[in-house]
Amino acid sequence: MKIIHDKLPKKNLRGCLGRTPAQGFTIVELMIVVMIIGLLATVAYPFYGRARTTTQINQCQGHQRVLLGALELYMFEAEAGEAVTLNDILPFVKGETMPKCPAQGTYSLNSENEGIQGGIACSIASHNAEFNAD
Repeated sequence: MKIIHDKLPKKNLRGCLGRTPAQGFTIVELMIVVMIIGLLATVAYPFYGRARTTTQINQCQGHQRVLLGALELYMFEAEAGEAVTLNDILPFVKGETMPKCPAQGTYSLNSENEGIQGGIACSIASHNAEFNAD
């Protein structure tokens, strides 16, 4: 059986969406893409907010641990009964710069108890954690 090539249909140049390469997308197709991106952003935004808050809390608690370690070092060298301020423990902090809370809170010495048992507190209550001074 002989196949005649002239009788075969010409190859279709249209892509999978039914348009030639020179044509663009329709407005409906663009609107669907924008809608899908909007839905994905709506779902992702609350997770981003929670992740940011958790990161700020973890970083703030890390700074509190650094300040608590500096307070411990200061207490080893200081004489008993001296009043302690954050400026007193600053030389015991690496780099000798006061860490800053990422959520714009401020650190203070918790004066509920004398010395190291009082601990370091952030002005943002949700950032404070219980640290054991061993």
